[in-house]
Amino acid sequence: MISLSFLGAAREVGRSAILLETDSKFLFDYGIKINRKGQPPSFPLEPVGYVDKVIISHAHLDHIGYLPRIFDHYNVQVLATAPTHDLAGLLFRDAEKLERTPPYKKTSSAKALGFIKRLEYEKPLNFKRNKITAYDAGHIIGAMVTLIEYAHHRIVYTGDMKYEDTLMHRKAVPVRCDTLITESTYSNRPHPPRHELEKKLIAIAEQTISKGGVLLLPAFAVGRAQELVRALHMFDNVYLDGMAIQACEIALSHSDFMREPGKYESALGNVTYIKKPNDRAKILARGGIVITTAGMLEGGPALSYIPRLNKNSRIVMTGHCVDGTNGRKLLETKTITLDKTEFRVKTPVDYLDLSAHAGRDDLLRYINKCAPERIFVVHGDDCVNFASELSGMGYDACAPSVGERFEVK
Repeated sequence: MISLSFLGAAREVGRSAILLETDSKFLFDYGIKINRKGQPPSFPLEPVGYVDKVIISHAHLDHIGYLPRIFDHYNVQVLATAPTHDLAGLLFRDAEKLERTPPYKKTSSAKALGFIKRLEYEKPLNFKRNKITAYDAGHIIGAMVTLIEYAHHRIVYTGDMKYEDTLMHRKAVPVRCDTLITESTYSNRPHPPRHELEKKLIAIAEQTISKGGVLLLPAFAVGRAQELVRALHMFDNVYLDGMAIQACEIALSHSDFMREPGKYESALGNVTYIKKPNDRAKILARGGIVITTAGMLEGGPALSYIPRLNKNSRIVMTGHCVDGTNGRKLLETKTITLDKTEFRVKTPVDYLDLSAHAGRDDLLRYINKCAPERIFVVHGDDCVNFASELSGMGYDACAPSVGERFEVK
């Protein structure tokens, strides 16, 4: 018998956690869900009993942030790529600095990192009667689509994936399967053509710098910061601030996991790192392009720049901002909360959809390439409607709820 239990990311985005049971128990991801500002994060349900292996799709907190909790109870081998391993350490350290009392023992994150076995793409690992193979997911560096073969049945978990070439990564590898567990973050809308967005970003940068302004790019340290460094390679006044520095350096050390690594190395070599608060004042005075954390403007150096931007400056948001965060407030009301006070932002603000997820059209193309008999739709705000659409196309598709368990063979 093969079964799937959905412990998180079911009819929601965040706290990804799915338990696959064959002759062994595999846990796909174990993340947290960031909620509205002022509300604590949500956590997945805990698996009952011992898990044989945890398989981490990539290093974003909604997929890896609760992993140390497993090690509060027992030790288990974790399977992940080398970049995911190294970036996980960075994310755990940062999360523990922000959380006075993390939701797991202080020693558990170090234990989790110590039990990670590094996987390479398309090099199978056998465990009992299961064969586990990782494929490039195209989402961020080291992200993987996972195939588990057991008793002539092929189960694929996409994690987060991008089915389109980007400057940093090749598109996700479609894997033929019997059962597909697919993300659906953007199942209800396509993304604008990426090359057009990159051209627009470059044009905004040129215009802002020519007037002596600062182009401020709040960015997720893992993934988006590297994309922006690569996209702005032609400028010689790009600055990197905050945790994005360490994330970009880690990505550089895993160049075999990226597309055209020489171009990324050259772009990063042209970037100046901001390591002292005094350096920010100099940039604000002379202008330039600043890529800095945090992507949703919830902390990080980005907030220190905003009140000091001159009249020729500009802010460009490039990623999804959760409802209630400063990033969402800025986009909707042109205000942010600074030191518990509402601050009205006069600087022009743009939004460019540089998503690392597959848009609707690419999701459908990817699913058709995988040709599954059965589909479980997860990690989205519109899972039910997307599953219904897939059913109308002839697929056996459903959108499970948190806590539901299904037999798949």
